[in-house]
Amino acid sequence: MHQRIPAFIRTVALIAPLLLFSHQVFAFSRVGHETIADLAYQSPDLSPKAKAAIDALLAGADPLDSTKAETIADAAEWPDEIKSPFGVYSKEPWAVAFRAAHPEHGKWHFVNFPVGSTKYDPDRKKADGTAYADGPNIVMAVQGCVAVLEGKGTFDGLTKLEALRYLVHLVGDAHQPLHTVNGYFDITDPAMPKLYKGTKKIPATAWADSGGNNLYYQNDDKHELHAMWDADIVNAIAGDDTGKLVTALSPSIAAKNYPSKGDYHDWIIEWVSESMVQAKEAYKPITFSKVVTFTDGGKTTQGIGITLPPTYIQDQVPVLKLQIIKGGTHLLQLFNAIQW
Repeated sequence: MHQRIPAFIRTVALIAPLLLFSHQVFAFSRVGHETIADLAYQSPDLSPKAKAAIDALLAGADPLDSTKAETIADAAEWPDEIKSPFGVYSKEPWAVAFRAAHPEHGKWHFVNFPVGSTKYDPDRKKADGTAYADGPNIVMAVQGCVAVLEGKGTFDGLTKLEALRYLVHLVGDAHQPLHTVNGYFDITDPAMPKLYKGTKKIPATAWADSGGNNLYYQNDDKHELHAMWDADIVNAIAGDDTGKLVTALSPSIAAKNYPSKGDYHDWIIEWVSESMVQAKEAYKPITFSKVVTFTDGGKTTQGIGITLPPTYIQDQVPVLKLQIIKGGTHLLQLFNAIQW
């Protein structure tokens, strides 16, 4: 595998200016994405047809050496590695060209339903009358990638190789709970921010926390909730070691586990809805203290200071561990279901 910038560093360093570009700027850590990809690909339950199709797409696809195959783990990280400015490949001419050709690619990684939501409802409206599911989002992107891989449709001009990379990556993102919600707040009184909960209509004046990216603990702008879920909790399971985590979780992966219902083209809706339920629980122990402002390099970021229970990471480890297991299992099931 290529040498990479550690995902946690990419996530927290100067993240505030990037929030103008998209909600969840980065995704599951390198370890999280690689683990989910390897769990699915290495499973003995992966069908020979699916494996052959995947191998054919990855043959000669190494971004830095066209004589080599790209690994499924590297494919899973590709959508983050092309992002500017921290992605390993971000300055490569082909990555610059890809971003220019797909200006909304950052929006494919998440959807912004309010904390407290328990299902992906395409008809649920915001106060301004638009739907929370409007525009590009993770559900549309996964469905679009499947259509491309099946040769039954297009999605933003992606090739089959690009669709495979995004599919593997986005199935991982769908199982990171904070990629499915926004915390919407009443900050009329900056000393007492209040989280809007449940399914009631949220005022248009509500302040959004960008999936926890603007919720800060430890009184600085380098420690934010979304990055904790992307990397810190993952690393608390098995350290920064994909191989160790894959070995530990592989016995839990089987095509018959955690079955999804209905048409496989719509499984992503069920997975995102399940993650929303976990996101609701992730917010429950948090105390929201006050609106905070940080200035870094002349750029100002507004957020909310939060207090977490001392055992927050420890308490969430089993939750995220199960989400990774489900991510690998669901990706395996989707690989087997796709009509390659």
